[in-house]
Amino acid sequence: MRKAVGAAGARGKSRGPLQGTSSKASHASIFHIALIAALCLLCYAGTFTVPFQFDDHRFVEANPVIKDLSLFVHPAAAGSMVPDFYARVIGYLTFAANYAFSGTQTAGYHLFNLAIHCLNAVLVYFFIRSLFRTPRLRKSSLQSRASSLALILALLFALHPIQTQAVTYIWQRITALAALFYLFAHLAYVQWRLAGRAKAPEGMQKRFRISPLLWYTGALVSAVLAMLTKEISFTLPFTLALCEGIFFEGKFLKRSYPLIPFMVIMLIIPLEKVVIGGVGADWLEKIALGTRVTSGISRTNYLFTEFRVIVTYCRLMVFPINQNLDYDYPLFTSFAEPAVIGSFLFLCFLGGTGIALLRKSGKFDPATRIVSFGIFWFFITLSVESSIIPIDDLIFEHRMYLPSFGFLAALALLVFGSINKTGVRQKANDTALVVFSVVIALMGASAYVRNKVWQSEISLWTDVVQKSPLKARGYNNLGMAYAREGSAADAMGMFARALELKPDYTDALSNRGMLYVRMGDFRAAIDDLSKALALDPRHANAYNNRAVADISLGNLTAALADLTRAVTLDPRYAEAYCNRGSVFGRMGKITEAVEDLDKALALNPAYPEAHNNRGLAYAAQNRPDLALKEFDEAIALRQGFAEAYVNRGGAYARMGKSDRAVSDFKTACGLGSRQGCEQYKRNALRQPLR
Repeated sequence: MRKAVGAAGARGKSRGPLQGTSSKASHASIFHIALIAALCLLCYAGTFTVPFQFDDHRFVEANPVIKDLSLFVHPAAAGSMVPDFYARVIGYLTFAANYAFSGTQTAGYHLFNLAIHCLNAVLVYFFIRSLFRTPRLRKSSLQSRASSLALILALLFALHPIQTQAVTYIWQRITALAALFYLFAHLAYVQWRLAGRAKAPEGMQKRFRISPLLWYTGALVSAVLAMLTKEISFTLPFTLALCEGIFFEGKFLKRSYPLIPFMVIMLIIPLEKVVIGGVGADWLEKIALGTRVTSGISRTNYLFTEFRVIVTYCRLMVFPINQNLDYDYPLFTSFAEPAVIGSFLFLCFLGGTGIALLRKSGKFDPATRIVSFGIFWFFITLSVESSIIPIDDLIFEHRMYLPSFGFLAALALLVFGSINKTGVRQKANDTALVVFSVVIALMGASAYVRNKVWQSEISLWTDVVQKSPLKARGYNNLGMAYAREGSAADAMGMFARALELKPDYTDALSNRGMLYVRMGDFRAAIDDLSKALALDPRHANAYNNRAVADISLGNLTAALADLTRAVTLDPRYAEAYCNRGSVFGRMGKITEAVEDLDKALALNPAYPEAHNNRGLAYAAQNRPDLALKEFDEAIALRQGFAEAYVNRGGAYARMGKSDRAVSDFKTACGLGSRQGCEQYKRNALRQPLR
C-alpha cells in the first residue's frame, strides 16, 4: 500500500504546467506569464523609439542581406556579401523579416527584441518548474515552492539591468535569439525525459498531450537553430549533458546515447568555418582562424584578462552599477599579476563550490543541485567568448545574457535555501519572497533607468565617455553622433579628443575627413584622409572618403584610383561602387557607370543615392522610362531627397511633361535646393497661361 501511495505521489509531482496538471496550476501559470510579460513591457516601454546604435548601422541598417528576402532562398550571393551569413543565418532572417515589414523604422525591431526577451523569461520559468519534477529533485523540501521559485528566477532574469544591452541594442538580438533556442532545447529535452514518467491527468483528452517524440524532435530542431544563430550555441550539448547528469538517475553512459545527435549537431559551427571557405588541406588553419576574431591579442593574454573580466561580470550581476557599453578595460599579459591571480582564485572557489555541493548533495536539500548546475552553466556558456578565442572587445555586457541564467539560478537557490533554514518554514518562505520582491523591484527600476541612456546616440556615447574618459572610441562615436545631428562644431571637438588620446586612430581621421568634406573644406579633408591611409593602407573607408573630396575638387582621375582601391580591398563596399559609378558618369563612361551602380544596388537594393545615380546614367543613355523608375525609387527610399526631385524634373522636362517637371522643381526648391529653385523659375515662366 505504501508503495502504491509513493508511486501516486511521484506521478502527481511529475505533472507540470506544460501538461496541465490542474485547473488551479494552469491559472497560476497563466497569471505568472502575464506578470512576466507586463513587467518586461513596463521596464522596456521607453525603448521603442531608440534609434540604431553602434554596430546597428553596419549590421542592420546598411546590411544588404536583410533587404532582400530572396537571398535566403539562394544564399550563395548573401554569403559573398556578409562573411558570417551562414553562421548567423537565422538571426539575419529575423532582421530581413523586420525590414520587410517596417524598413528602417526601429520600433518594429525593438518590439521583436522585447518579444524574444519575454519568451526567454517564460522559458526560464517553465525550465525551473520542470527541473523540480526530475527524479533528483522530486523530494526537495522546496517542491511546494517550485512555482514561486520559478517565477522569482524568471523575473530576475527578465528585469536584471545587465540584460538591457542584449535587448535594447538591436543588433544583439542574435544573442537573445540564440538564448531562446538554447533554453527551449533544454526545456524540451527535460520534458522528453519526463514524458515517460508522467500520466495524463484525469479528464484530460489524449489529443492535448505532446508526444515524447515531439519533445525530443523539438529539442533537436531548436539546437540546430541555435547553432545557426550565434557561435555561443556550441556549448549546448555540454549543458544538456550536465542537465542529464545532475537531475536524472541511472548510469550516465547508458542514458547518454540520446545526447549523441546533439554532439553531431554541434559540428555545424566548426564545419561552417572550414567548409564554407572551401575544403582543402589547410582545414586546420581555417579552424584556427575561425577561433580567433582578432590577431592583435594572444590567446594566453586574452585568457588572463578574461579571468578578471568574469569577476567583473559577477560583480555586475550582484551590483549592477556603472554599466557601460564600451568599457576601458586593461589587457593583462601575465598570470603573475595580482589582479589575475586573485580573479583566478575566486573563480576556482566558485567552481569548487559547485563541485562540492554536487558531491555532498545527499547532505543537503536536493534543490542545491540547481546551485551546482547554475555555476557550471555560468562557466560553460561563457567559455566561447571568455576563454582562449581572442575578441577585439575584452568585455561586453550582452555576453552575460545566457550565462546570467545560471548565475541567477545558483544565487537565488542559495539565498532562498539559506532563508528557508531559519525559523518557522512558512515564515521563512514569506521572508524570502519579500526579499526577492524588493530585489526584483530594484532590478526593474535600474533596467528602466539604464534604458534611458539608450534614447539617442548622443546620450549613449556621452555616458560612455563619462565612464571611459581615456578611451578614444567613445569620443569618435560621439563625434559621429554629433555629425549625424548636424552639430559640426561638437563633432570636431570629439574627433580632436579622440586623436589626442590616440594619434594613430585611423577611424577618427577618416571620419573627421568626411566631416570636412561636408563642411566644404576639401583640402583639410584630403590631409586627414591621407594621414589615415599612411597609417593604414588597407583602410577602404578612407579611400572612399578621400575620393569624395577629390570629386568635389574635380580631381576625377585621383578619385577613380582611390575608389578602385576601396572596392579591391572590400568587394562588398556598396558606397564605393556608387561613388565610382558617379565618377564614371562624369567622365562620360556611361556603360562602366551602370555596371558599378548595378553592383552597388545588388549589395544594397535600398540605396537611394545609387538609384538616383543610375537614373542619371539611364538618362544619359536616352532611356527615360528606366531613368524615371530609378528617380521614383530614390524618392520613395529617402524622404526629402531634393537632388532626386531635380533629376526627375529634368527627365520629365526632356519628355515634354512640363507640368510634372515644374511640380518636381517646386518640391526640390521647397526642400532647399538652389538648383531646384532655379529650374522652377526657368520652367514656370515657360508654362502657358490657363
